[in-house]
Amino acid sequence: MQVFPITINSALRLALTVVGLAFAALLLTASPAMAHGDTPHTPWHNDHAEPSATWTAEGDEYVVDLTFPHPGTAAYSYTDTYDACRSGCSRLHRATDIMTDKMVPIHATVDGEICWAPGIDEPMPSYGYMISLCGDDGFKYVFVHLNNDTPGTDDGLGGPENAYAPGIEQGVRVERGQHIGWVGDSGNAEGTAPHNHFEIHEAHSGDVRINPYNSLLAAEARGDFPESITPLEDDGGPEGGGSGEGDHSNPLGPDDLPDPESPGEGAEAPEPRPETDQPDTDEEEDTLAPQATGRLAGPTRVETAVALSQATRRPGTSRAVVIVPSDSHVEALVAAPLAGMLDAPVLLSGTGGLPVAVRDEVDRLDVRNAYIIGSEALLSSQTEADLAAAGVANIARIGATDRYALSAAVAQELLSYGGDIDDVILALGDAEEASRAWPDALSASALAAQTGAPILLTDGTGLSDAVVDVLAVVGADQVTVVGGTAAISDALSGEAAAAAGASVRRLGGATRYSTSVAVAEAAVDAGLDAGRVWVATGLNYPDALAAGPAAASSSSPLVLVDGDGLPGSPASQIWLARHAEEVVVVGGESAVTGAVQAELIR
Repeated sequence: MQVFPITINSALRLALTVVGLAFAALLLTASPAMAHGDTPHTPWHNDHAEPSATWTAEGDEYVVDLTFPHPGTAAYSYTDTYDACRSGCSRLHRATDIMTDKMVPIHATVDGEICWAPGIDEPMPSYGYMISLCGDDGFKYVFVHLNNDTPGTDDGLGGPENAYAPGIEQGVRVERGQHIGWVGDSGNAEGTAPHNHFEIHEAHSGDVRINPYNSLLAAEARGDFPESITPLEDDGGPEGGGSGEGDHSNPLGPDDLPDPESPGEGAEAPEPRPETDQPDTDEEEDTLAPQATGRLAGPTRVETAVALSQATRRPGTSRAVVIVPSDSHVEALVAAPLAGMLDAPVLLSGTGGLPVAVRDEVDRLDVRNAYIIGSEALLSSQTEADLAAAGVANIARIGATDRYALSAAVAQELLSYGGDIDDVILALGDAEEASRAWPDALSASALAAQTGAPILLTDGTGLSDAVVDVLAVVGADQVTVVGGTAAISDALSGEAAAAAGASVRRLGGATRYSTSVAVAEAAVDAGLDAGRVWVATGLNYPDALAAGPAAASSSSPLVLVDGDGLPGSPASQIWLARHAEEVVVVGGESAVTGAVQAELIR
């Protein structure tokens, strides 16, 4: 089992202290083990020349003379996330992730020799297919997460012939600009958007690395791109691209046509993966439509979450899963945008390990990667053991000292995947009256899963240091405050906007139900279908913990109703009557009574 550390990206380079950088560098040197975003030690030929490079104006980074690793006709984007914190700053992200489509060609950046290309005569390593190019200039160039799928699928069965270009293996000489491989999402990048994790190493300093970002910018500026080749056909992954300040992108596709809809990685949830076990027909959609005007429920909250997963996901189609505690609402709600980005279901577990129903669902989905959200007090180490026993290869845990820090940690994890985050959601995370601590965040969970906006929590009186810190580095244009002024005051909203350097949008009303309707309207504006709506009770949270990401995966907003009597939620009743043609009730009759269901579908 490979346990890949979480990627907590709390303050990027400007927020790291000198001591923190030195400590992280020490840990990186001391621990060569491969983790997500970090390559293993690879062989180096010491007879190469010393590196030849120029210093930037800042005097702390090289600009290396290289050819851009992808054709200029490909759609791509990348941002400067070098030195971003990973695993609580126990290590740093020493690379540039170039987001682009699967099967986009990778080309040699310089003349040199392939000094590492694993997985040809042995199984693919846990970090995926990769190439190390020992350049004649003395630098080592590393390309990680090459393709491992049959073109046009996400089946993980492509083999090295769909990762490496013909003739590419260890010891082979290559020329600058030569085609050497294909972009993918192999290894511990399964479940993320396809990308080229690109590193530059200083050969004369062992594993000491330099930031590739400025070298890539320089290659772009002088038009130093490899000659385009015809990429292998593939439609099995999210598109690359992206735009925005600090996000360097090429909006041209293979036909040199603008692609303005191409999303930045992490900006919104990846598109659903295509089927791998059934033929693709014009009659089938990428996601299962929920049963019209029906109910999705199980005997317990755990089995209700499983029912939601089964209703929205076919067997063998989810590479990732998000595991949250069954006895706490915080972890599930703040995890919603992460689940949306990974196109992963949210499943519940207790302190004693995975329930049988959850283990069976993990097996049905053929899950390879898992996030555990929450501390070991809520989800014990038995959870990891059970996931590993179920065949999950890569397992990460995100935990924190309190719910506010946890919401910030999940936001940092979203940041670490690259791309722009245009919006952050601020919602109440605690209240003197416990029943007020969760409804607004629950209403926002489908919106967050759809847009990728982190859900940050407040107690209504102020912002925690962790939340302020992450607001400062997200770079969002907008803070969306969910709830009325009785929950989050205008002054507190302004404080959050000032920390983020962003504008404020409030989605709120006098009651939890009017707030839910305002959020549903925003979710429809973000692309969800007002005619097909999921509803959950606004009186208690257990059955609805996993509802937001599941609703978003079926293109549906989530609306809260009074589960004991629809007239108790007039705002929701009126909105549903005006818009909904199909309604899916989440939870058993103890959550939403049969009478309410009958009234909803009347």
